[in-house]
Amino acid sequence: MKVLANLRAIVLAGGIIAIALILAAPDREALAQPGESEPFPSASECAPCHSRSPKSTAFISADGEDLSQHGLWQGSMMAQSFFDPYWRAAVEEELRSLGEVSGKFDVLCVRCHAPAASYGAGIRGEPLPGLTAALLDPIAAEGVTCSLCHRISGATIAEGDPHSGKLQFGPLGLYRGPLETPGTPSNPPEGIEHGFDYLFEDSALCAVCHTLRTSHASGDTPFIEQSPYLEWQNSVYSDEVFPTKDSRSCQECHMPLAKPSRLARAPDGGDEPIPVRTHIETHSFLGGNAFILDMLADHAEELGVISDPETIRRGARMTRRFLATKTARLSATVPERQGGRLRFDVGIESLVGHKFPSAYPSRRAWLEVVVSRGGEIVFASGTPDEEGRIAAADRHPLPHITRIASPEDVLIYEMVPVDSAGRTTTKLLRMTRRVKDNRLLPRGWQRAGPHGEETAPVGVEGDPDFVAGGDRVAIDLPIAGRGPLEVELRLRYQTIPPNWVTPLRKTDGPAATRFVRLYDSRDRRGETIDELLLHVE
Repeated sequence: MKVLANLRAIVLAGGIIAIALILAAPDREALAQPGESEPFPSASECAPCHSRSPKSTAFISADGEDLSQHGLWQGSMMAQSFFDPYWRAAVEEELRSLGEVSGKFDVLCVRCHAPAASYGAGIRGEPLPGLTAALLDPIAAEGVTCSLCHRISGATIAEGDPHSGKLQFGPLGLYRGPLETPGTPSNPPEGIEHGFDYLFEDSALCAVCHTLRTSHASGDTPFIEQSPYLEWQNSVYSDEVFPTKDSRSCQECHMPLAKPSRLARAPDGGDEPIPVRTHIETHSFLGGNAFILDMLADHAEELGVISDPETIRRGARMTRRFLATKTARLSATVPERQGGRLRFDVGIESLVGHKFPSAYPSRRAWLEVVVSRGGEIVFASGTPDEEGRIAAADRHPLPHITRIASPEDVLIYEMVPVDSAGRTTTKLLRMTRRVKDNRLLPRGWQRAGPHGEETAPVGVEGDPDFVAGGDRVAIDLPIAGRGPLEVELRLRYQTIPPNWVTPLRKTDGPAATRFVRLYDSRDRRGETIDELLLHVE
């Protein structure tokens, strides 16, 4: 990380980039050059040089996979953010229940889910679009598109207002990236200039949309709905002040390196005479939402998706591989049998630079414990049913636990928000505080560190084994009888648990009705992050 990038990021150390949903629309002067007619060209204009071609050696993996910027981006949630059917349904339901403030809510939602449409309208001096208006703008269908990100100026962080969610952009036709010498193509597109900005190596670039505060009334204390950037700042992975051997930016994890390649090909499909780069971060934008990617691919026509379904399915496969290898892992002590009980400890280690799970508050992870004798299950805790429900947990929120001794004991890592009356809620603008937040902390987190009080766990008091970087739980099971046992341990993960869909079942809005139907048609039991099999004699 270069010194200028560190200085730019330090500006954020005492605050966050926030979107308070009760605020008025941003000043258009901060957006870019007024009067531009096409401030954010379509990704289709980037594809001739930044997609795979059978005539080019660029962007091809050892097994023939497409590693191009355009190809990988199309299979990501960045490209599909505007089509996300759960987001559409949730926005519809919030609007239905908000009344007079609803107009501002979807305007601000569109700013992150279809930012080119939002900022493009502002630049042209038009009203900023809500969801209905954005549906009429073709650029909205590209979600977080190429030209939007690559036109962002470092002034967003160094000179902008980091508490407003505003972006600032450079001149039309200037596209920035992390390379000081990207190479000059033999036939550069007319009106296109390439530039360099340290911001593209900086996690602060991602924080603009991935740090979110919400509030349902003027004067309320905003609720931190998601804060992966703030959590990262308070971890050993932060590189903003004193980079170390452990430092990792958002880009280093979520845009993993590809094989050496040229950054572009010729528009006619051949190779460009530009250098082969050894350090290329892929535009896969890996996260944890394989569930929605699969839904988008399987129902692409109904949902209006413009990307190739197979490309999206590949994104889902990459996401599952990422979840299974880069997020968390299990360990266990040697089980002991004594006095009709089976005892051992399970460790859950976080491998990520923020909480796990993190970001949107619906996400949860939990430990499943299954004990069998001769193929017959004699104990089970945390096994989801076909609807993805965990019997005990989905009746009411379960507290954080330190010991599993009965089927009703389920260790679930989650955030549970409540409204002003203390009732659990899934509505973003009703959330006022957390009554539970035992999501695993990143390694190095400290209460006295940056944003320590804001990101502190809730409900883990009295558990000395819940520490920065992981947790440990005691397993103490009543297992009578003799004979060898098999113990299956699984760390499971859901992006959208059943309880977050329940409010959508109570409305007849078209987006909600459609999402519920698609949701019910899928396997809802969640992803397997890690698993262990123990043999007990």
